[in-house]
Amino acid sequence: MGRFLSWMISLFVSTHLFAVELVVELPLQNKALQYTEKTRLSQILIDVHGVVPERYSLGLFLADPSKQAEVEELFQEIESELVQRKNKPNYTALNQASQTILEQLTGFQFKSRILLNLDYDWARVRPMSDPMLTYLGQSKFEVYAFPRTEHITLIGAVDRPGKLTFEPHFQLTDYLDEHGIVLLDGANKTEAFAIQPDGKVVEMGFGWWNSKETYLAPGAIVFVGLSSLWNENEELNRQIAELLVHKVGL
Repeated sequence: MGRFLSWMISLFVSTHLFAVELVVELPLQNKALQYTEKTRLSQILIDVHGVVPERYSLGLFLADPSKQAEVEELFQEIESELVQRKNKPNYTALNQASQTILEQLTGFQFKSRILLNLDYDWARVRPMSDPMLTYLGQSKFEVYAFPRTEHITLIGAVDRPGKLTFEPHFQLTDYLDEHGIVLLDGANKTEAFAIQPDGKVVEMGFGWWNSKETYLAPGAIVFVGLSSLWNENEELNRQIAELLVHKVGL
């Protein structure tokens, strides 16, 4: 009996000591990192680099599966608003632009992104930027790691959405002119949104009266929203830009 009790205690202690505290999955590589103790972001970034050495640091995507329902709720709200606009009587331009945007969004994958700076050097030298991931309230995360791309993605109320070759000093109007892309009649023709590959959102003015330089990084998304006469589509455009922060892929 004493030997059996000793074995049971030993088994309990061993199981406790080596219990998995944190799991970080890399779905694209079909790999998982497992940690038996609380682990800082910087260590996880080192380990991700070991699995995907060619990863594009600025485009790393950290997701929290426990918050996925919030992203899906946002998508459903946007979908409902776009369906209303695409069916609105006597608004042909708005109908077409709304339908086009809805079709694009439906084809994307969205995950609940955590907006942390995922540059290893930044996390290493700034303790406030190097949290224990388990302190965020979860023990399971996902990292989507991609190689550096040489494209940006133009989406929204345009006649030919898709990937465009990245040009270091190009502004939105340069991309439109270079590729002969036309804004739809229902498009906002003076303001757009840039979603940089690290998830930062920048409002871009590109009209003759509000133009300002906005430099895009490889992998950025440029979203041209709906025309917002009397501000009726302003909030919807912002919601779509927020949703695009959670788009998986460069």
